[in-house]
Amino acid sequence: MGTNISTYQPPVNRLLTLGRVDNHPHGYYLKFGFTSEHIPELVRMMMDPVLLSDETDDPEAMAVIHAWRVLGDLRAEAAIEPLMGLLAKAAQDPSAALSEWLFDDFADVFIQIGPSAVPSLRAFFPGSIQHAWANIAAADALAGIGKLNPEYRDLAVQTLAHELEHSAGKFGEDAEDYNAFIIGGLMRLGAVEVAPVIKAAFYADRVDPSIYGDWYSVKEELGLAEVDVPGPEPKREDPQSSIENFFPALNLNRQYSPPQARSFGPPKRKAQNKRKQEKKSRKQNRKRK
Repeated sequence: MGTNISTYQPPVNRLLTLGRVDNHPHGYYLKFGFTSEHIPELVRMMMDPVLLSDETDDPEAMAVIHAWRVLGDLRAEAAIEPLMGLLAKAAQDPSAALSEWLFDDFADVFIQIGPSAVPSLRAFFPGSIQHAWANIAAADALAGIGKLNPEYRDLAVQTLAHELEHSAGKFGEDAEDYNAFIIGGLMRLGAVEVAPVIKAAFYADRVDPSIYGDWYSVKEELGLAEVDVPGPEPKREDPQSSIENFFPALNLNRQYSPPQARSFGPPKRKAQNKRKQEKKSRKQNRKRK
């Protein structure tokens, strides 16, 4: 690592020494004395090419993650475009050292920043540089902001429903997962008005039902169990292939609020990889029969 700690002033330089990213509640970093006057230097650290190019087992590399989390705690609107740029780079190179961390932290940070991020988030979806997990991060952020700020709820629903309706051909083998997470965002927003769009995606077999359940589970979560939603009926899935197998702590009926602590490591990606391995094993077992 070639970063010179003296190029950053206190308290920003302290982030270079914190190392491991542990469970910290939102607002944790403010006890170190961070204020809005530190935002430009935090953005510079977050975009530091030396830090971004290093492997995550180097303690100083963690400073990038600490920096974007501090910017979230400060609700720094000045961090919106730099973070969108990092997300675009992560989409271009998802195997880069900090890409998975960004995919996991992105929504939390943007939900803290709030509604001022909505135009940039909406503009991300039709962009030319896309990757399923980058787009999922943007969708999670948009859904979270819409849930916490009702005046943006309809705009978030409109954006996510349009993305679901026009996602055919995107993301290859990750397409079904992507559509499922888009539907998860719509469920958190209680988007009953776009239920026909959700139903059509299930009917076209474009959604992985092991993430949020099949159409009938989603319909029930939306409070539409007794409602006749227009469109042909999708097939029913085995109830064992439900989200509880992979995300047992998720409760879509809870009052949405930003997480109180961030976990060490990228849990969503780890759960996703586990689910993919189990799916692959099931396919192999079917072939043997």
